[in-house]
Amino acid sequence: MEEIDHFREIEDNNYNHSKEFLGDSTSLVQNLLELYKVLDELLAESITLSGSEPTDEQSAVSTFLTASGHYLVIAALAMLRGHLTDSFSILRKSIEFSAFAARVKKHPPLAKVWLDATGGDALYNSYQEKFSGRKLFPNNNALLVELQKKHDDCSKRSHGSIYSFKNRVNREKNTDAVFSHFELRNEDPSSLIRALLYAVESHLLILKVFQEALQVECAHDRKRFETSRKVLEENIASYRSKWEKLI
Repeated sequence: MEEIDHFREIEDNNYNHSKEFLGDSTSLVQNLLELYKVLDELLAESITLSGSEPTDEQSAVSTFLTASGHYLVIAALAMLRGHLTDSFSILRKSIEFSAFAARVKKHPPLAKVWLDATGGDALYNSYQEKFSGRKLFPNNNALLVELQKKHDDCSKRSHGSIYSFKNRVNREKNTDAVFSHFELRNEDPSSLIRALLYAVESHLLILKVFQEALQVECAHDRKRFETSRKVLEENIASYRSKWEKLI
């Protein structure tokens, strides 16, 4: 058996074990995806009602929204397969996409800067300058201030410092470091629960940022999103209470 197939086999076993252990807690991921779908539907309906072609900022935000939901799935798969640290790296992408959406809706001409960034070095450099980290998280937006903290935490787990290896490397006295490809521990399942709740609660904030960015597009049926969001918030609180003793 090739090593890549061996890894896939372990991942499959980890996935099945994680799903069994977490039970219906993983339904929170589906709840989030359904909320992403509500926002996407509201945006599409708004464009139809306007009778116009989507603007550049609507096209850009639609892409950010879809990508953020996509990376929610990829992050969930990573953690269920035993790659907890990797799931934080993936979550960081979704946080950035929500910040991109907020920036584009506040400054609509920036949508074209983002859309044109593949047109050469000059255009890409312009995109980098206008979407730099400091500009993505203004201190006058409470949601983005909170997400910046999570973005910083995810960055620590993504970069090459020892912080990103703390759950993978076991260095005992007078021995070489032992690298673990998978981070699930039968004797301590709390890390998996914490990773799931961290991702879910982060995506709830992310969705609030998208809702804020799309407030004009959601105006025709704002209650649809708000009702679903409140149900999700209650579900998250219920599952956090359920796992409280373990985490």
